[in-house]
Amino acid sequence: MTSFAEKLLDALFPRTRCICCGSAEGVREGVCAACRDKMERWPQRDVCAVCGRPTAGRNLCLPCRQSPPDYAAVRAVFLYHGPVRELVHHMKFQGEFDLPARLLSRELAQLALSLDWSADIVLGVPSTPQTLRRRGYNQSELLARRTAKRLGLPFLRHGLRKRRGTRSQVGLNAQQRLTNLKGCILPGRNADRLRGKRVLLVDDIFTTGATAQECARALHGCGVSAVYVLCAARVADRELSQYLAEE
Repeated sequence: MTSFAEKLLDALFPRTRCICCGSAEGVREGVCAACRDKMERWPQRDVCAVCGRPTAGRNLCLPCRQSPPDYAAVRAVFLYHGPVRELVHHMKFQGEFDLPARLLSRELAQLALSLDWSADIVLGVPSTPQTLRRRGYNQSELLARRTAKRLGLPFLRHGLRKRRGTRSQVGLNAQQRLTNLKGCILPGRNADRLRGKRVLLVDDIFTTGATAQECARALHGCGVSAVYVLCAARVADRELSQYLAEE
């Protein structure tokens, strides 16, 4: 799933040091062999059919049985730590998005192909206008656009929008994040194109599920038939409290 353009860029502008650790040993597409070995994958078996949380063989976890979310299913490629965390940070906060987006979108597409979701259209999780102005891009849309291209599916911008003035999620616990986002994800100016579609929603990190839930709620309000959420990385439950305190 490597395009000719990507191969040409690698040949003309080879990256000799790892974007994650700085090593020059075995670097391929910006990541060294050691860091690739440390990129731990999120399990795809023995997980909840809806939220993707490990369930020791059960089809659905207790929270999804008691209060099913508005999305049909969510899956993630990697655990969010080590080199994967570094990749996401480079893409999200340091403006170095080409190599991480290329590597992660390839993995997202491969995972999507292994799932029986049959999506019609791909969206990225929206960012606020303030974040977009400050960063200059939306990393979730970068991933979504590239993933859609690899899957041969249409990518739609402005299907959703995030309301101006939404408080940052940094430092908020799970319940606070859900409350903070309540009603903040709204239909975008192209939402009419989503009616009756099965949507593949792409994001960089899955943490508490608050963002996925609010996006799915808004998408169902646009008349979509199903929402499937695909994330590059997911924070493990055992590391969630530390993540919420630090990022």
